[in-house]
Amino acid sequence: ISVVILIFLFISVGKNSQSSYDLNSDSEDLDSFSFQLSDMVSKNYDIGKINHQNISSRDFKEFKRGINKYKFQVPYEFFNYYYEKITPSVILNYLSQNKFCHTEAHALGRVIFNRTQNIAESFSMCGYRCTSGCIHGVFMGYFKQYESSSDNDGDGHYELNDSDTLKLIENFCNKNEVKKFFSLGECYHALGHPLLFISDYNLSKGLELCRTLKGKAQIYYCATGIYNEYFLSSYTDKLPMDYYFFLCNTTEFPAACYRYMIGYLLKKNKNLSDVKRRCLSLPRPQKLGCFHGIGFAYQYNITRNPELITNVCEDEDRENEKVCIDGAIHIVSVFNKESSIKACNSLRDEMKLYCMQEIRNSRFSLKKPLDLYYFDKE
Repeated sequence: ISVVILIFLFISVGKNSQSSYDLNSDSEDLDSFSFQLSDMVSKNYDIGKINHQNISSRDFKEFKRGINKYKFQVPYEFFNYYYEKITPSVILNYLSQNKFCHTEAHALGRVIFNRTQNIAESFSMCGYRCTSGCIHGVFMGYFKQYESSSDNDGDGHYELNDSDTLKLIENFCNKNEVKKFFSLGECYHALGHPLLFISDYNLSKGLELCRTLKGKAQIYYCATGIYNEYFLSSYTDKLPMDYYFFLCNTTEFPAACYRYMIGYLLKKNKNLSDVKRRCLSLPRPQKLGCFHGIGFAYQYNITRNPELITNVCEDEDRENEKVCIDGAIHIVSVFNKESSIKACNSLRDEMKLYCMQEIRNSRFSLKKPLDLYYFDKE
């Protein structure tokens, strides 16, 4: 089996963008949770109070039908077609009625940058809506513009050892117009998205670009962006979950990988106890990454029901518990600060203090110790 999985690793998986997961249930029984798309994205968006004066009602209805047809897989060409007809502002107002609109906003961000050719203007148009998904798309558009016959490998992709390319990557997060919108750590995460994009979704090439950055935190956060983009764009049910375990178990960034993989596993195996047993069977680096992924996968459930964090993350091994709490609480605090505090208060004393400390820390702090997350290859 391992040989087959290894072969799979070097086969280019078709970039069939899959629906991002939302773990939505009111059940108190974790082992019987129903992992499915939230109502917000599985039904038609509510037009609500969107201001679409001066926009043709016919165009708006066609746009609405298209969004509900594509859901998370909205193509670049669709947003480009409606750029003037609907306008980016109305498109974003419409998308952001669903606060989990991150994935579809990527293509819109690319369109906005390609139209404006200005980072600051594009960022201003995107704002932080769709959890910065539009801004991530601006990153993609920015890096895509530098591909040319003189600096790529002949197939429209960057040469990894091209000095101009590496300098561009190294300096991007220090641009004044970027620093106005992002902390450095947030920028390095966001940077991972376009680096995989310009690497034609080849994980090895994308991670190699991340490793050219200076600093362990910078490299790790870039890797989280790489895996985030990979699972959003390339996950497919046609491959066995063992293939994705292999991906996460053979990288020095297991937490970055499991952070985005475990949600897909929980969609297939809804029994949390089974998933935890699988995590516990792994060597320490991969086990910690796996528990981090469990916390991250339950972030939306914990936002709605903060006390769930105890059942989700509590473990005899304090390291496992810490990385699980960390995986959940940063996103919970972004969506609902009150819920994050309630979640922390439901934990036992030592973990309560750790949880509160993680709320105070930024999601991508460059000062955060990463000894539980990033393991150098031996």
